[in-house]
Amino acid sequence: MFNMHIQRYPVQMSLGVFSEERQQYCLVLVGLKCTYSLKQPKDQISQTINYGDVVEQIDHLLKKKHIQLIETAVEQLGEHILSHFSSISTLEVSIEKTSFPSNVLKSGTVCISKSFTRTGGLQ
Repeated sequence: MFNMHIQRYPVQMSLGVFSEERQQYCLVLVGLKCTYSLKQPKDQISQTINYGDVVEQIDHLLKKKHIQLIETAVEQLGEHILSHFSSISTLEVSIEKTSFPSNVLKSGTVCISKSFTRTGGLQ
């Protein structure tokens, strides 16, 4: 088994429940940890998971529409990654939101994460 970690990958997306959040994009930092297996590992990119393809799928999903809740974004991203990469057996997705309306959070970030597994269904 191999492990891949994508850490703090920046994405500009439309995320939030307040009207001012729907009017502009915010920066989120995406984390992804997955475990995957290779039948016959060879020194060829076609025989593994190309992390460039993974971040392309992250961008594709998160940039296409407004999402209100961080939890919804995490859930959709986890399901999307599992559906596109069949060799992934376990997956943890995190999304860290870095900006908020001033009446909600003056500084800091909020990070939501969820674990998924292919063999026992989604957790």
